[in-house]
Amino acid sequence: MRKKMVNRSFTNASPLSRFALLFSLAIALAFSIPACSSGKKSDNFAYLPTGTGTGTGTGTGTGTGTGTTGQLITEMVSLVSQSDMLDFLNQLIAISPRPSTTSAGDDAATFIHQTFTGLGAADVKYQTVTAGATTISPNVIVTLAGSTRPDEIYVAGAHYDTDPGSPGADDNGSGMAAIVELLKIFNQYNFEATIMLVAFSGEEIGLHGSSDFAADASANSLDIRGAINLDMIGYVASGDTEDIDLIWHTNYDDGLKDASIAAQQTYVPGFAIKPFNYNDPGIAGNFDSDYTSFWTNGYAAVFFHEDTEEINPIRYGVGTDDIGNGLNSFSLMLNITRTAVATIATLAGPVSKK
Repeated sequence: MRKKMVNRSFTNASPLSRFALLFSLAIALAFSIPACSSGKKSDNFAYLPTGTGTGTGTGTGTGTGTGTTGQLITEMVSLVSQSDMLDFLNQLIAISPRPSTTSAGDDAATFIHQTFTGLGAADVKYQTVTAGATTISPNVIVTLAGSTRPDEIYVAGAHYDTDPGSPGADDNGSGMAAIVELLKIFNQYNFEATIMLVAFSGEEIGLHGSSDFAADASANSLDIRGAINLDMIGYVASGDTEDIDLIWHTNYDDGLKDASIAAQQTYVPGFAIKPFNYNDPGIAGNFDSDYTSFWTNGYAAVFFHEDTEEINPIRYGVGTDDIGNGLNSFSLMLNITRTAVATIATLAGPVSKK
């Protein structure tokens, strides 16, 4: 996540109707993000386990859905694996620091591409990313085509680049480990709608990867119905309660907030989501990450984050972002990942296991 000092005074947003689509959209953000409308685009849109890590929690406990769809999603959520996430994390951290303007950034992109293909994904692509006139490390995109609603697209993304000098365990190896888990799980199932999983470059220097991805999607009229951004999902302050801080915006929601809460309550009980409206005091500009690039291009998006009140000290340049310090809660990382699995799966509509 891009670094910024934070005001800790917030108020919670009121809930919207579950899965409701917002067809009348209100005032755009002060910085002129265009209003999102449903169907705005087309009507139709080698994993090698090694290494160890230390941290807290096993993150056990999942819920049970009803009916065939619910049973499939319950099964998916149960497949989230701490050991698999740590295997990937340790290998990614070995490529550090990995700023997107360095050869290490390119090496990280190559490793992620190999990981995606190693998990059996058939449609994996690099996307060129630029920062001004400079080409930086690419995005890596995997597409899982839907069977009956292939033009409808749901996106989950996380950035893989780091600040100079940082191992990037929590920021944002944790989010990338979640994306790899989503691929590992989703690639075992058939869905009605299309799912795109994206490793973004250039977040730390200006959200360049997500900006290029969302702008290209808009230029090609892709019907992205919603995106979830995973950034820093593995830190809990001493004595704090583990939950997801979900940042959303009234104009760019399309029911994603309520869909996320409903999925969490059904499939990850004993956990919780705390929603924060982007316009709440202290939020705007202090927690910007790749989700805002989707808003800029008129798409609905929400942000899954570890905490907006008890901030990870690494955001202030204090301590080392390694496993055990910057990333200190495996159980939080697992439960946020489970919630992302449940939310995207619910929206994309699982049909069957392959």
